[in-house]
Amino acid sequence: MKKLFKIALGFLVFLALFTGCRKSQSYDGFVLLQGKKFQMGSSNGFTDTLPVHEVTILNDFYIQDHEVTQEEFESIMGFNPSFYVNKDGPSEDQKNRPVEQVSWYEAIVYCNKLSEKEGFTPCYSINGNKNPDEWGEIPFINDDKWNQVECDFNANGF
Repeated sequence: MKKLFKIALGFLVFLALFTGCRKSQSYDGFVLLQGKKFQMGSSNGFTDTLPVHEVTILNDFYIQDHEVTQEEFESIMGFNPSFYVNKDGPSEDQKNRPVEQVSWYEAIVYCNKLSEKEGFTPCYSINGNKNPDEWGEIPFINDDKWNQVECDFNANGF
């Protein structure tokens, strides 16, 4: 369960940090977080949360007001990588569960595809190409080509 929490939290933080630079207006389902300093970590938690340290978020950004659900992820990506699924078939609870088991590579593809669907300019590119359908198959392990991904923080996508 701890691993699931860490994966879900990591994906949420990823989406929060890479939501784009759409600061000039509000968006349904998103909350504006203003850049600031805060204390992160724990003095008595898991070893990967030690020590408590100051973090500075330089820019304001929007974050979705809920975790990406399995239904949302599957509607964009065409598959659901989640371990915690209802094996007996779809249910209302199932589709509203947070997606988990999402890799970094899957997350950047999701962000670019969602950007395109919503009419925004995708942020991520590999060798200047922002179309993830042209990047090749999403790797399961560390991949030199996919590690060349760049983020255009001036783009208005996710």
